[in-house]
Formats: sequence, structure tokens, C-alpha cells
Amino acid sequence: MKRITFAGKSVLVGDEAADVLLAYGAALTRHDSGDTVHLKAINADGNVIEAGFLLPPGSSMMTETTNSDLPAPDNEPTVAYMLEQIELLNAAAGVHIDEPFPDEDGRG
Repeated sequence: MKRITFAGKSVLVGDEAADVLLAYGAALTRHDSGDTVHLKAINADGNVIEAGFLLPPGSSMMTETTNSDLPAPDNEPTVAYMLEQIELLNAAAGVHIDEPFPDEDGRG
């Protein structure tokens, strides 16, 4: 699980959802575009919620690892959507990236 801090709020989501959200935000910024996505997340009270993220160009967000033992909410449809959009943005710019987000060491 990873914690996403965005607009003064923090929620927990699965690692893949957090990594792809960060990569999608970066791709949107590179292409001067924006979007909204909704992820199932766990809030500070431990409740499963739906969190909406407005991703305008240059938005600020942070992800960080946690030691949470809670099961990650299922975000497969949203993750698939974001990966598809990253590919479309990159294809429109003539860019092909095999990994849409950085390696564990953060260097991508």
C-alpha cells in the first residue's frame, strides 16, 4: 500500500494504483492536458472511500510507501484506463515508454 497526499488530504491505495496515478499526472503535465480519475481508497478513519483526483497540468502530489497490512482496494479498471491514456498521450507525441513509472530507485 502507498499513501497519496494530494490537495492537503492523504489516502491509501495499492502500490500499482499510486504509481500509475503519479505517472499519469506526469504524462498529462508533459502534454499540457488534464483529466479526472476516481480511485477506491482508504481514508484516515480506515473506511473504504472513492477519492476523485483532478489532474491539471503541473498538479502536485506525493506518494509514499507504508507498512499497512490492510488489503488494497481494487482499482484495476481505473489503472487500466490511466495506462491506456498514458499510451495514447505518448503515441500522439511519438514517444514509446515501456515502463510508465520509475523503477524502485526512482530513476525510471
